[in-house]
Amino acid sequence: MHRIRWMVVLAVVAALVAAFGLPSRGAAAEGGIVPGSVVATPLGTFNGVAYTEYKGQFAGTTAGDYAVGFEIVAPTNPAQGNGVAVVEAMHVMGGTAGRDAYFTPAFFYNQGFTYAGIWWHPADVNPMVAYDAEEANQILHNFALALRQDPATQEMVGNLTHVYGYGVSKTNEPFLKVAQSPAQSLYDFILLIVPSYFESEFTEPRGAGRMVVFNVEGDRVLSRRDGEFVEELRGSSDKYRSYEVAGGAHMPDLPWVRIASAVYGTTSEGTSPLDWTPVVRALFIAGHLWTTEGVEPPPSTWIDDAPFGQTDALYESVYGMELETGINRDEMGNALGGIRLPDLDIGRGVYIPVDPASFLGMGLFGAFLDKQCESLEDGTMRFTDHADYVAQFTAQAEALVADRFLLRDDADRMIAQAAASNVGDPSACTGTPVLLPATGGDAAIGALVALLVLVTGAAVTRRRAVTGRRAS
Repeated sequence: MHRIRWMVVLAVVAALVAAFGLPSRGAAAEGGIVPGSVVATPLGTFNGVAYTEYKGQFAGTTAGDYAVGFEIVAPTNPAQGNGVAVVEAMHVMGGTAGRDAYFTPAFFYNQGFTYAGIWWHPADVNPMVAYDAEEANQILHNFALALRQDPATQEMVGNLTHVYGYGVSKTNEPFLKVAQSPAQSLYDFILLIVPSYFESEFTEPRGAGRMVVFNVEGDRVLSRRDGEFVEELRGSSDKYRSYEVAGGAHMPDLPWVRIASAVYGTTSEGTSPLDWTPVVRALFIAGHLWTTEGVEPPPSTWIDDAPFGQTDALYESVYGMELETGINRDEMGNALGGIRLPDLDIGRGVYIPVDPASFLGMGLFGAFLDKQCESLEDGTMRFTDHADYVAQFTAQAEALVADRFLLRDDADRMIAQAAASNVGDPSACTGTPVLLPATGGDAAIGALVALLVLVTGAAVTRRRAVTGRRAS
């Protein structure tokens, strides 16, 4: 059933691309910014530095004529930036979702980064079905080269010292290819965020740049459900790290995600409340320091593996599914190992990373079983009172800061949210814990909805055929 629903989504995307045309294919210049295409708009001031947004067309002919849209946001006076441009491979259903939802614009601009989003496929290509890998690679290669060398581009970004790149969900695929091609030499650091699937044999980056792969438990479950093995992206070397967050769903419960998912007639209300985006921000900074100052990032950290052939008791007990996820679990049902956010680590509840019925049956949301009011095996309460909960939460948040999996600002915000909650207060305990699934009706998706998708976006992955091997 999830495949049928996925076909509906693909049809909507195809109609969207045909009707509205994001980037466009056509006569192209030899390469670089298309003259006369750039529109500049003052964006405001961040940490005392004025920023300007530039939107236009980027053209090339190396792998076939193309002209694709781009968005650059840079200090109005480039000399006031930090000399680093961060390239996002934009998502056909989310555009600049990585910047807007997972990092936030202020995160980049307050620290002096330049943002550069680029469409890596022409409008008449639906990358959710198929795309020209060589062309995508060439677009990302040429764009990075232009950021470094093209006079028209440098008028916007100045003289850069480094260029980084990142993808989210589907848009990790072109960067996986970049990492294994000559284009990788133009990217000093690449961050892949929740790459559930990859479509070819994977090896570590061949060039001098560094790479970090960030995954969550939900991607592990989804890849195993669909016959893939995302753990093949695990590895550790002098230029490669990989990390996994226990309990995380592919799509975290963020306001942006709630708006986007509503377009499809689904809702993330009740999904796993584990927000892993602070870990992404911390790992980005770790990669930045690794690249610019030679500071080693945290060791690669993975979820514990279960014995081969073992059925996952969590999915069997909650959903009646015989599913081998390869994940080892504690007595509550939470994954062992991995990066452990505070509420999961201290046993606030059971964080189910994939609710099979969610997001049109694709399982992109999780579910949550609140255990705060259940007593422990010895009969004592999980939290003696609210202060005990906050103390335990704070201790784990501080441990994550020490391990460089959380930034100070994010940790302080999370601790403040825990303090403002009523977890641990006897008044919060109302009876038997209830499973909160992320489900919703399959609303009809028409042209107006397709337009809303274009505006709001949604990060969606799909099943890909793959052969892979462990990075070492």
